[in-house]
Amino acid sequence: MFTPPADDVKPIPVPDEIYTQCITDAARYFGIDAELVFTLFDNEGGKVGTFSRNTNGTYDIGPMQINSSNLPEIKKHFPTVTWRVLAYDACASFWVGTWWLYRKIVDRKGNVFEGIADYNSK
Repeated sequence: MFTPPADDVKPIPVPDEIYTQCITDAARYFGIDAELVFTLFDNEGGKVGTFSRNTNGTYDIGPMQINSSNLPEIKKHFPTVTWRVLAYDACASFWVGTWWLYRKIVDRKGNVFEGIADYNSK
């Protein structure tokens, strides 16, 4: 079970130039419309250093609010990406979040809306 750090580091917003460049690059790489990823990021509302506790005991981590229950699957594909990386490296969070969205869309046989709906629910 994931436990967030005990220290009280205040989350900080992601600088515009970081999220613009990283989301654009990741979306292009995975063949996803960047506007979908920008919208998802805006909806998730995460910041660098954000840990949002869910009612089921999991946490949404970092700018893209990647659920802690997905850490084992992420580790298989990105061995060097830890919860710390997702929480404190905004660009890594955007790349992994975009990959996660891409996987969800593929799992839904290309249905973008269902993929977006699955982003944090499955």
